[in-house]
Amino acid sequence: MLLYQNGETFALGSSRYPLHPTINGEQINRIFIPIIVGNLEARAYLDTGGIFLICHPTISTELKLNPREGIPYTINFRGNKIDGNLHSIDLEIPAEDGEGIKFKVTAFIPDENPNMDWSKFPFPILGYHGCLEFIRFAIDPRIQEEQPSVGRIYFGCTT
Repeated sequence: MLLYQNGETFALGSSRYPLHPTINGEQINRIFIPIIVGNLEARAYLDTGGIFLICHPTISTELKLNPREGIPYTINFRGNKIDGNLHSIDLEIPAEDGEGIKFKVTAFIPDENPNMDWSKFPFPILGYHGCLEFIRFAIDPRIQEEQPSVGRIYFGCTT
C-alpha cells in the first residue's frame, strides 16, 4: 500500500475520512476515522497532541469495564479536570483498502460527572500518547472536487 524508499512496508491499509466539526457551532474541522472497540463501531476524531483514547463515560458499561480494575487518573480536558480510570483495551481501525489494524491502547474512561456536559463530546478521541504512538499512520488531505471534505488515512503496524 505505502512503502519506504528501501521497499519496507509503511502502511498495509487505508480508509477515507470526513472532515467536520465535533459539535454544531464549532469552526474547526476534525479528522474522523472509523474505529471498533470491543463490539462497538464508532467514529473517532484524531488529536495528535492529545493523550489516550478518550471515551464517553457510558462506554465502560457497554464494554463491561469495571472501574475498580482501572488505574485512577485525572486529565485536563478543555479547561476541566476530569477524574476517571485508565484501561488497556483492544482497538481496531478497519480498512476500506488493504488490511485493518488491531492494537492495544490506553483508554481513559471518565467518571460520571454532573458538571460535565458529555453530549457536546459524543465522539471518542484518538490521542497520540498511549494510543496512536503504537502504529504508523499518514494523512493524505487530498481534497477532491466531488468530495471536498474527504481525505485518506494510511496505517500499519510498527513491527
